[in-house]
Parts: sequence; structure tokens; C-alpha cells
Amino acid sequence: MRPAIAETRVPTMSSLLALDAATDAGTCGHKAATLALLRNLGFDVPDGFVIPAGVQASRDDIAAALARLGDGPVAVRSSGLAEDLPDASFAGQYDTLLNVLGAEAVLDAAAACVKSAHDGRIESYGHVVRPMAVLVQQMVEAEVAGVAFSANPLTGNRDEVRVSATRGLGDKLVSGAIDADEWLVSHEHATVIAQPQKAIGPELARRVAALARKAEAARLAPQDIEWAIAGDRLRLLQSRPITALPIAPDIDVPKGSWQKDAAHFAEPLSPFAVSGMLPSADQFFDDAIATWGLLPDSMQFRVIGHEPYLHVEPEDGGKNPPPWWLLGLLVRIVPSMRRKLRAAALAVGAGNLESARDRT
Repeated sequence: MRPAIAETRVPTMSSLLALDAATDAGTCGHKAATLALLRNLGFDVPDGFVIPAGVQASRDDIAAALARLGDGPVAVRSSGLAEDLPDASFAGQYDTLLNVLGAEAVLDAAAACVKSAHDGRIESYGHVVRPMAVLVQQMVEAEVAGVAFSANPLTGNRDEVRVSATRGLGDKLVSGAIDADEWLVSHEHATVIAQPQKAIGPELARRVAALARKAEAARLAPQDIEWAIAGDRLRLLQSRPITALPIAPDIDVPKGSWQKDAAHFAEPLSPFAVSGMLPSADQFFDDAIATWGLLPDSMQFRVIGHEPYLHVEPEDGGKNPPPWWLLGLLVRIVPSMRRKLRAAALAVGAGNLESARDRT
């Protein structure tokens, strides 16, 4: 079971809650409650406070809470009561405002966050609009930032962590405005997929991957995290469940060597295409070999993981034929070679090459 987020009332700081105490997802939203839980478990989460859902905080309350944080700029973030759920994350749907300075500006930013709960985007998401809490945190002046998935979101592989990174703040990456560096970390091996910004190297990719795995272990489910690095300090900014994680296909690989037929099939095959093609493919190849006297003895067609593959007997498939003098000898002494040569001669003599060209 996932560690429970408390649903009970906790001590308040005037009408606000310190982040460490904001563990009630029913009043503080799941984003804030999850970060409170992780911060209490020792994760390096920036300090902050929460305006619970339905609370009208005064300017004096906000000013006092900001003073406790050090009077620097803050990030003002929506924390929906139905956000970051295992079956619906609402990722990127609610507002976040960065580098907000002063009590008046925080009040305005908080009002914008609450208003975002009634945006048409949210209603079209298919869920009833619920009250909105607001999370205010110390601003991390990130040198690099990004997101990471503790399981590969493209394949469902639980042994791979996908890390995306950009220089500076991560808001442009999260919004999709820029192309990020992409890394795939399997165990302790980091592989670069794309590196347009050269924001991080393999060592930092492994550090971020370790943080994502640690968050997954704490929440007992694959996590989609946001992170930032300032100096040498790796901070955790958000952690939410990965929704709709693909299930890796159970692939039964047949014996022998198989080559993907990318020349004829550039994309994976649909089940409909497979059902119409697979039963007749092997017979088609056998007929072509017999008709044209081709060197392979047989060709087999299989779909492995939705991709088309060919297997040729013998293994080299006639790609590396013997020298002409040896081929002439083989034709004389090997019955199957004599049959192939006779079939090829008949096909050429009957004009099959020209007619095949005219039909294409």
C-alpha cells in the first residue's frame, strides 16, 4: 500500500500551514501534501507554506509567513485537491507563478492559482472542479532543472529512468517550449539520447535517476518528479504518480537470426495488418523461391513486438554467394542447386522478369 497522506486537521500558523504540517490532502491538495510527506522523510524539498482550500489569507498572514522564509522571491503553485492522483495527474493544467516578491504579489498570484481551477481546460479534463489550495515555496535559482520518470514512460520498463534536463529554470521544459537534454539511466549506466543544451552529463543524470528511484520507493509507485540543481544541491520540487504507465510487451523471440524488415515496413504493424498478412507470408516467400530459383532454401516472416522480421535459411540467405567457379561445381553436384538453376532459367526464358516489371 502507498504511505497514507493524513486526512486529519493539523496545527495551523494563523490561517496558513507551514509546509511540514501540510499533510492533509483534503485541505492542502495532493501536491503540497506529498511534498510535506517527502520533506518529513528527509528529501531536500524547498521550505514553504500552504494556503488551504477555501481560506482567505490576509496580507499580514502572508507577510509573516514570507518573513519566516527569508523575504526572498517565492514560487506560488496551485495544489488541487484532485491533482497528482494515480489515475489523473492534471500535470501542467494548473497555474504556477515564479519569482513572486512581496505579500501583495503573493496574494495576486494565489488568486490566479485558485482561478485556474475553473479554467475550461480543467473542466474538459473530465473531472468535477474542486476547491484549490495554494503552495508557496522558497524560489530555487536553478542552474539546471528538469523532470525525471522513475520508470520509462515510453516502454514501461521499470529498470530504466528517463531524465530530461535544461539550463536554468525548468518551467519552459515543463510547458514544452524548449527541447531538453534526454538521458536514459539503467541501473548505473547513463545513455544520452539527445543533448541540444548540454545541461548535464552522465554523473548528474545518475544522481537525478537515484532521486527519482528514492521517491518511487517512498511512494511505493513509479513517480514523475521535477528537480532543480543550485550549486551542487539537488532539490526535489514535485513528485506525482506516473499515470497510464505502458505494460512492456511479453515478446517470445523464436530461435535463429531474425532481421527487421525496415525496407518495406517503416512503422509497427497494427493487429489488423498482422492478421491479414501473417498467414500467407511464408507461402508467398516459398513460392517466390521456387519460381525464381533464389538461393535461400526458405524465408519465414514473423511479427515480434509489433515489428516485422525475416528469417532466412541458410542463415546467410545467399547474401554472400560462393565464387563463380565453386558455384558452377555446386550446381553440378548438389541436386537442390540444379533445381534452382533450372527454375531460374525457366523464369527468365518465359519472360517473367519483364512481365513482373510491367505489373509493378
